[in-house]
Amino acid sequence: MRTVQYQRIADELRQQITGGHLAPGERLPSEQQLASTYRVGVPTVRQATTQLEAEGLVDKRHGRGTFVRAQQPRTQYRDDRHAWTEWKPTPAHTTHRTVRRREADRPLSALLAVPLGTPITECRYTTNTPDRAPHIVVHAYVLPDLLPGPGPATAPDPWADDLHRALTTAGIELATVTERLTARPPTADEAQAMNLPGGVALLEITRTTTDTTGRIITAARLHLAGDRTEAIFSRPAPQPN
Repeated sequence: MRTVQYQRIADELRQQITGGHLAPGERLPSEQQLASTYRVGVPTVRQATTQLEAEGLVDKRHGRGTFVRAQQPRTQYRDDRHAWTEWKPTPAHTTHRTVRRREADRPLSALLAVPLGTPITECRYTTNTPDRAPHIVVHAYVLPDLLPGPGPATAPDPWADDLHRALTTAGIELATVTERLTARPPTADEAQAMNLPGGVALLEITRTTTDTTGRIITAARLHLAGDRTEAIFSRPAPQPN
């Protein structure tokens, strides 16, 4: 299949970036210079750089040009991480937790299967890298009668698993954890909170945890940056009958 012009330009620039010929922070040639080099129009060049921006390889800065984006350390989200062991922070990441009381709006009412206006305890977790770039933002919710204190007493966990530990310590037997992974464009507030460049998707994991009766005990929304997250799932291989 014939490669269209903007794809050819994007391919060559991508190779220069990934091969180290264009270093992080380096400014790409101007649109006019690239158009002259590749003998195409400026709109074609813009298509190519927009493609690279969507891949998280460059940042477009209004009035300044297009720059090679420094690659962020990648976060691994694994399906086998529910050991609920104590989180041990490392110098590379810091996690902050804030707790507040609120009432369930319509989305929370549906998520927790509770009436509209039900009092909810919300725990917000933000995990940053040394350069203060947010890698994970979690909003976790639990009913105050299940966790009457201000929140978990343990050190904050980037995945909000300390909330699970607090519930089990309170004598609640947890049965199932269900997670739904979706990718979508971020809202303006989400893009700002996660420091997402234009065109990068937001990964949202919606988690619900039930007790042995099937009641939803806690729920959470986990937000991760699509350009610096790997979701890893493993399971036993099927065996022949």
